[in-house]
Amino acid sequence: ALPWRVENIGEAQRLIESGHRTLDIRPTKDFNRETLKGAISCPAAIRTGGISDAVDNPAIDDMLDFIAQDKRFDDKTAPIVVFHAAESSIAYHADALLALAEIFDDVVEVEGGFPFYFKHFTPAGKRRPGYVGYGSENEETFWTASN
Repeated sequence: ALPWRVENIGEAQRLIESGHRTLDIRPTKDFNRETLKGAISCPAAIRTGGISDAVDNPAIDDMLDFIAQDKRFDDKTAPIVVFHAAESSIAYHADALLALAEIFDDVVEVEGGFPFYFKHFTPAGKRRPGYVGYGSENEETFWTASN
């Protein structure tokens, strides 16, 4: 049993729309590139290297120091929704969630992290439309004379 709960993106979106705090624990470079509207950058890792040789070094203590100094985290009982980078953050996200669970009463990990969330929602929190095809056809099976 985990000391935090794991929720699907639908429940996470409901919590976010209810006004609960949202943490992005990915490195700052990822946060600056794309994140959820209203999310708080609280990196649990520091990225070193370039695009082809990037390495994420865990920085859990830095994350905890940031939380201790920020007044937005004074309420320890309200749910806190945590996004990570899924497989890209495997080196640090479990340790970060464990550390957060020791501070907050209700830590909610978003299943699949940002990669899965962004397949279904925009950064503004709007649901992305599904593919609009022709009947049961889709992009892969729709054949035209130009193919």
